[in-house]
Amino acid sequence: MDAEHIGKYLTRRTAKAGGGAGLHRLWLMLTLFEAIVVPEIPVADYAARLLQGACLFNADGTSPEGTLALILLERFAANAATLTAGAAAARTYVTHSNAHRLFLAALLVATKFINDGAVVSPLPKLSALGGVPPRELGQLEVALLLGLSFDIVVSPAEYECFSASNRDDTNQTQTL
Repeated sequence: MDAEHIGKYLTRRTAKAGGGAGLHRLWLMLTLFEAIVVPEIPVADYAARLLQGACLFNADGTSPEGTLALILLERFAANAATLTAGAAAARTYVTHSNAHRLFLAALLVATKFINDGAVVSPLPKLSALGGVPPRELGQLEVALLLGLSFDIVVSPAEYECFSASNRDDTNQTQTL
């Protein structure tokens, strides 16, 4: 998927808590992914800034890292109850105050996975672009991986199905 479609997907996936249609329940530790102040930058613009700044595009304008990040975000949402099992959990949604940090952590994991063996870690660059200190981004990465039960492998068929179903501009969200 290209930056425009990744941004549109995130915009559809993001909703204000207590709002109308499009809300998706997550069980997660708010203190980790919830921003102290709601970012002024729209999540679609934030995603584009991360993808462009980190040069995460193919020649055709698509971003495998961005697409994989969205798949991981959906998978995390589906596994969120497991993440908070036994802990004090809060009912929440992917909101304007946590979508940025969730996507940033998912993009870091996706970039490391796709570019396995790269000499330079993407953490410092994504940390600077995302406005999150490196240590904190590392904590978000670990929390995301725990929420995913370290299951970050996506089959080519699953990747293509997700990518194809989100190329259009409909208001429906593909949930894996």
